[in-house]
Amino acid sequence: MAEDEKRPATLLYPHDPSLDPQLVWKGRDQQDGEPSVGACRHPVFAVMLREMGRYDAVLESHSREVMRHVEYEIHEAGVPAVLNETAPYYRYRDLTRAAEELFGFTRDTIEQEFTAELEYLGVFRAARREPDDIVDMPDSRLDPFIRLSLQGSRGLSWSRRARFAELTNDKVAAMETVVQRALSRAQRDSPPSDLEETS
Repeated sequence: MAEDEKRPATLLYPHDPSLDPQLVWKGRDQQDGEPSVGACRHPVFAVMLREMGRYDAVLESHSREVMRHVEYEIHEAGVPAVLNETAPYYRYRDLTRAAEELFGFTRDTIEQEFTAELEYLGVFRAARREPDDIVDMPDSRLDPFIRLSLQGSRGLSWSRRARFAELTNDKVAAMETVVQRALSRAQRDSPPSDLEETS
């Protein structure tokens, strides 16, 4: 047997979307490697964590259906033992509700999380342009100040204020005013939501 026959080369066939009855995404051939150019990752877990009840309901709807077909008994040590064949119930699952809820989580991520993140970045950039007139502060100190100021509705708390001991109270107050002014301007200029338009 020839050496090349002993070590056959791996052949990669190009993916033909017309032959795929399922969802097709850009870069399918490289799905196990780096994300393809133009790919977009949605941080849906942020919405899931905020709505854990909704997420748990999806999981329970699946497990409840599976458990209807599982026969088991509890041993003395408290360890459950499955008595029947259950592989088909896991292999051929009905994930219709899960798919619908994932679509909902993705929609909420785009409409809420992405929008909030873009608004935050707009305020952050606007606030960074003005403090130079108040104090000469490196970006490594200015950026945390702005982030912490945006996290509190009334500016820096006393514990956070202590992290900027090099600033006088007047400087802190002036910079907090800049941040709040940028936030107010963004809120004033932001388009009304669907709820506001219908009210």
